[in-house]
Amino acid sequence: MNDSTYRPTLCVGADVHVDEIVLRAVDKALGHEVLQRFRVTNNLPGAQRAAATIAQTATDLSYTRIEIGWESTGMLWIPFHRYLSSEPLLRPFDLELVCFNPKLVAKFKDGLVLRSPKNDDRDAFDVAARLRFGELPVSYVPSDFWQGLRRLTRYRFRLSKALSQEKNRFQSYAYLKCSDWKRVKPFSDFFGATSIALLTEYTTAELKQMSHDQLVDLDLLQRHRDQGRRFAVRALARLLRRDRLARDLD
Repeated sequence: MNDSTYRPTLCVGADVHVDEIVLRAVDKALGHEVLQRFRVTNNLPGAQRAAATIAQTATDLSYTRIEIGWESTGMLWIPFHRYLSSEPLLRPFDLELVCFNPKLVAKFKDGLVLRSPKNDDRDAFDVAARLRFGELPVSYVPSDFWQGLRRLTRYRFRLSKALSQEKNRFQSYAYLKCSDWKRVKPFSDFFGATSIALLTEYTTAELKQMSHDQLVDLDLLQRHRDQGRRFAVRALARLLRRDRLARDLD
């Protein structure tokens, strides 16, 4: 090519799965495949083999720039990305790692063929073709700390949402057993220890036969149980600290 800014570029498309990664490599300028499609296991040895193969191909064919792309399918791509971004074999090249939103690749596929076959080999080629097209999205991948914090925050949000849903479901079932429980509010906390104990350990017939004093005694008994559990936990913590201190002194 006559363009002075042109750099021979190798475009590598990867289709990442739980067990394996399918890779196909094409020349960015001409579009033909320069490497026979190959598969590696989605683990450290597989990533090492993929990096070595890509680096060797780029060296043999005098490529100075490598673009590797994949679709962001869950978290399957993260270990592969982390390895390639720090792989010494790829440092001599101008390396760009691109994580595509699957929608970008899906829409691009529709423009390639009328009825695209759905298979792993074709998916990897479509990603490589998308790399050739250019106009690549900016891929921001947080560091390990922020990546972990983001995942844990999202997971905690989903847990709290699921817990809220299950509490609402439990209250609807409790309504079938004792419809006035939520309206009368015999306890300030519907999900308090005593409230849950009465709802789960006794039938409505048994509750009806209990006197006010008996219900008070059950409340006190439940509170003593809770205090006993807290005392046991604190005692166990003190024993563990004492044992750890003794080992340190020895």
